Amino acid sequence: FRGMLLAVTAMIVRNAILLAILAPHALGTAALAFALMLLVSGGLALIHWRRAPLVDGADAPSLRLKSPFSLQAAIKFGLVLLLIQVASIIAQQWAGPTGVFAISFFGGLFSSASAVASAANLSARGTIPEAVAGTSAVIASLTSVAINLPLVLSGQNKRLTQRLILATAAVAAVGVVGLLAQPTVLQMLKTVAPIS
Repeated sequence: FRGMLLAVTAMIVRNAILLAILAPHALGTAALAFALMLLVSGGLALIHWRRAPLVDGADAPSLRLKSPFSLQAAIKFGLVLLLIQVASIIAQQWAGPTGVFAISFFGGLFSSASAVASAANLSARGTIPEAVAGTSAVIASLTSVAINLPLVLSGQNKRLTQRLILATAAVAAVGVVGLLAQPTVLQMLKTVAPIS
């Protein structure tokens, strides 16, 4: 449970950082959604960590992991990024922001980082507005959160499955709320502290 929440938290942080590096102004249009998702996923992980009993790691199975920094992984990431970027440009021309959002959704199924980087890059070049890039980044992140559900549903432990479904739903729900509330919050901030 905690491992999945930590993975979701890391993905949210990574995607927000990618957006901040590649299109800093776009992050401002998605900051509330990212902050709320981070707060819920990180908070749930922290609560579980505090409640969980200490476990001796000696009984844990050994894992044989490959380095994620291999040339093959970099090439795959680059190809997915290129495909998403080309698809986003075509979608923007044919369907406007809705097309970009759809590509971000499908891109998030494969690589939310690539989808976020693509939207941020397109925004930085002026191909899409900052708000579209920010929303696209959140959509890709939400898709990445939701893609865990089929893995969770295949589990044998019903209690764990229910907890993971609730946690995933909570993270997704606050992400949607943050996305929908962001324009109102930005407007309120402008009236409190006008930007010159």
